[in-house]
Amino acid sequence: MRATSLVAVLPAAILLPAIWAVAALGDELPDPVASHFGVSGAPDRSMSPSLFFLAISLSLVVPGLGLMLAAALKSSKMPRPMPAFLAGMGAFLAAFGAAIVVQTVLSQRGLADWQDARSPGVDLVAILFASVAAGVIGALVAKGLPFYEGSTSFATSVDGDAPTMNLDDAERAVFVETISARWMLWLDAVLLVATAVLGVFAAWWVGLIMLVSAVPVLILSSFRVQADRKGLAVRSSLFGIRFARIELDEIERATVIDVEPMQWGGWGYRGSLKMMGSAAVVIRRGPGIHLQLSGKRSFVVTLDDPVTPAAILNAQAPALR
Repeated sequence: MRATSLVAVLPAAILLPAIWAVAALGDELPDPVASHFGVSGAPDRSMSPSLFFLAISLSLVVPGLGLMLAAALKSSKMPRPMPAFLAGMGAFLAAFGAAIVVQTVLSQRGLADWQDARSPGVDLVAILFASVAAGVIGALVAKGLPFYEGSTSFATSVDGDAPTMNLDDAERAVFVETISARWMLWLDAVLLVATAVLGVFAAWWVGLIMLVSAVPVLILSSFRVQADRKGLAVRSSLFGIRFARIELDEIERATVIDVEPMQWGGWGYRGSLKMMGSAAVVIRRGPGIHLQLSGKRSFVVTLDDPVTPAAILNAQAPALR
């Protein structure tokens, strides 16, 4: 039911007012319509109504609906914060775009010239309020979706902090965990909201700068870690970008440690195996896996369950067999 609400009910509630406004009142708009307003509040750019609505749809509505769809269909593969974050941001973006369409139609219908359009400054408060409300509803709906709860450790710890497990030659073990930094997701939400607002109501290049700032934060906010007979792989869980691939024959020992972000200079991807001989993926303070690699190198990842991947790697690493 919640997935249906994200895929159908909430998008319909967001889009129907905009669809009605365009269908019922679109013929009363000037051609072109005012598409941008300067700091003084006077319109300084215009485009045809159809192109304006297409631009809003492609830049705000479609990406927003895509995020909501991803939350509804892929929630079981995401850690707890991600479905609500994606659905909330998706609903906000879609509602923001739809509200701009409604405001444009209602404020410019009946005008003889686009230069007579009034500034949307006062309406912006209502637009933001409605968009934030839609985002909150989307996040609350997605909060009840099934989510990835992580794996349960089944390894036993031996040799102090170096866990292992017994695997026959024919047996294979695979560990997958997605880790996310909730505060980075909220930071990205703020940047995306600023991008949407500044991109529409300020100079386009200001919005572009905010978008460029938001993308790296989003990439570094969530990682997917996999340990198997090939070694350890770390990718951005949202974009699939590979940050590290540690081959099994490079691993001399895998241990469990407590990670302090400040020891690595902060959060995110820190260091470089090639240039510095050590690197870390630090999402938060707490438990992590520490790989002692050949050539006196090291690699660290913060995980909810570092014991299981350490055991898998120790059980299969050639140096420990």
